[in-house]
Amino acid sequence: MLESELKCFDDFWAQLSERNDWTIVVGGIALLDQQLHDLLLGRIPAQEIPSGLNARSALGSSLGLISPTEAQELCHLAQIHQEFTRTRRGMSFDNPQIAQLCLSLYDHMPAALQRHETRTSKARFLDAVLFTSLALRYRPIQTPCPDFKHQLQRAREVCALSG
Repeated sequence: MLESELKCFDDFWAQLSERNDWTIVVGGIALLDQQLHDLLLGRIPAQEIPSGLNARSALGSSLGLISPTEAQELCHLAQIHQEFTRTRRGMSFDNPQIAQLCLSLYDHMPAALQRHETRTSKARFLDAVLFTSLALRYRPIQTPCPDFKHQLQRAREVCALSG
């Protein structure tokens, strides 16, 4: 990651992590959705790119641009997003249904640390967005390389609209 990109990403991540749960989910999904769009744009015409994280991840997987494991992780993230957007008021990572959905996300915590630390649903969600975003960003087959600042700006715009 270029130093300027790292600073931009770090600033975005700090701002996102400080927000309420609803905005974290919407902003994180907006970032991933934009990255999938840009990844697909390198392979197919813009008018053929579907909208929505599930549709884009299914297409990306069918084209071999993302792995089945990544597609499954994106599907789990999309389910969490759908629950948050369906019941906008009062939804949080403490909700039992959301907590259960977050358990389906891959836990990026090293096994040695898992024995000593309990992971919150929010931490699992943020890790899943972070690691998936980095994987999408640094995909070796990705050409041309999209503007990372544009992706972050799009996610910021979505966050601003959400509150």
